[in-house]
Amino acid sequence: MECKIAIVESLSDYELSTGGLLRDSLKGKNIDVTYSRVRDLAEFLQALHNVKLESRVHGIRRILHFEIHGTASGFSLADGSSVDWSYLKSDFQEINIAQQGHLKIVMAVCEGAWLGEIISATDRSPFMNLVGCPHKVYERSIARSFPSFYSLLANGASLEDAVRELNILQHGMNPDYEILDAERMFAIAYSKYLGVNSSPEALKARANAMATMLINEGHLRPEVRAYAVNAVVSHLQQNEECDFDRFREKFFMHDIFSENMAI
Repeated sequence: MECKIAIVESLSDYELSTGGLLRDSLKGKNIDVTYSRVRDLAEFLQALHNVKLESRVHGIRRILHFEIHGTASGFSLADGSSVDWSYLKSDFQEINIAQQGHLKIVMAVCEGAWLGEIISATDRSPFMNLVGCPHKVYERSIARSFPSFYSLLANGASLEDAVRELNILQHGMNPDYEILDAERMFAIAYSKYLGVNSSPEALKARANAMATMLINEGHLRPEVRAYAVNAVVSHLQQNEECDFDRFREKFFMHDIFSENMAI
């Protein structure tokens, strides 16, 4: 696979610059890498914009690699501010679109795997693959393992094989990096969507809300409410399969990039 990397680091001046060390290591291996050291949200967003612009103008698909402190809900930047994953969703979506749905995000970030929570079955995918860990990661293990991870990718290894080596090189320190691919995340997100929106209780609640609106607007007689509710529930149940196809087309950008129809 093509291995071009954009490292975004936001660590304090008193911490080891693991992103800088990774950059130096990769350049020594003749791997194409850019490096942005940012302190606050404005600089962080500018770094993302630069990656998007490079992809859009020059067609370069860089792996987006983060060296930042994190929690289950978002990034903690060098200036002490916090950024929720959800706040960044549209930025990742725009980069993914610029990369025609092929964005890979690698999180050398505590609890970075939780970025996958921004996935929604009714929206466009913010990435194709996410590599992250669901709990704490350590400075020493990051510095030790990621140069080998990217060397393997640059030499033609699969993402699965590179992550397997990444975990082996942790030497017992949280060997739990995992790959979250967009297809699996869409399936999970769609199941959640059905659970919230298409359970028998949810369908009846939606139908009742529609009936109430129509009665209030004078378009439905109150005495036929029960019949109307049952008819709407039946209609919603019949259209679930159509919703799946419509959501999937949007999520994987089939409407923009026909080559993604294979996904």
